[in-house]
Amino acid sequence: MKFKQIEVPVCLGDSMFTIFIRGRLGLNRASVIEYGLSKGKSMSFGYDEEDKDEILYAALHTEANSEYSIKKVNDNHYVTTERLMKHLKFDYEGKKITFDLEKIPSKDKGIECYIKMTPRYLKRGKL
Repeated sequence: MKFKQIEVPVCLGDSMFTIFIRGRLGLNRASVIEYGLSKGKSMSFGYDEEDKDEILYAALHTEANSEYSIKKVNDNHYVTTERLMKHLKFDYEGKKITFDLEKIPSKDKGIECYIKMTPRYLKRGKL
């Protein structure tokens, strides 16, 4: 017998964003690594005009050139999105909202990629 061990790549978990109770959009470690998110970059948010489902998208800018710049505290990355999330009527105070992410390449100048953000709603636990 010739045994060949199965090599499993290191997995940091699924890339996701989470809206925290104060309206910040938290970027988990897997998404920071996968998308190259860092303090000197920013995001903008919008919809695909051709998409009927109105799924939220983020555009990852190569520089911090919008009000949604990526911030870092210790090992945590986030974007201040409280006004945006209230405007979009996300009930982040009553429910835990996470977004599954899908990377979409960009040919637009100054934008590294687009990120399709499909929401998942969970009941927020009591402390």
